[in-house]
Amino acid sequence: MKEYTKTQTSILDIAQELSQTRGFNGFSYRDIADRIGIRTASIHHHFRTKSDLGTAMTERYRETFQQAVRRLDGDPKKLLEGFAELFLNTLQAGRMCLCGTLAVEYETLPASMQTEVRAFFLDNERWLTEVFRRAKEDGRFSKDKSAEELATAFLSALEGAMMSARALGEARRFRVTVEQFLQAMN
Repeated sequence: MKEYTKTQTSILDIAQELSQTRGFNGFSYRDIADRIGIRTASIHHHFRTKSDLGTAMTERYRETFQQAVRRLDGDPKKLLEGFAELFLNTLQAGRMCLCGTLAVEYETLPASMQTEVRAFFLDNERWLTEVFRRAKEDGRFSKDKSAEELATAFLSALEGAMMSARALGEARRFRVTVEQFLQAMN
């Protein structure tokens, strides 16, 4: 993963928080500068454009998320529970999945950010496909759905559950979605 200075890390952290709570288009360099206590020109020194900032932020999030996924261990059910827990932890922190939020704004994002958002979803669908493939081999899911279809449905369910849980202020909705999926495992 790319190394950032302390100031760059602070800028990225605040940009990510604002993106996860307001959306990428819902903040400016002024918002970040006010939070850190620096001038906007200083932010431009580190990230020339908001597009540069957004791309670095999204790339860092995707890499950090993938590192967390690679640390998950256990049988397929434990892996899926752990994966869902990554999303739940974000929700409980009062935030949304960064790439889920950015997907809502996809058409307004620069191409470099769109590439990172797509990569996030594709990386996770690939990983989930392998988990579901193992689960199917163990006889834990019926043969009527492919591992790829299950991976797509699970990731989409998690992202959608985050949205409804946030809108209605009920984390229980997220848990219900995960439980329903996991109950389908024999």
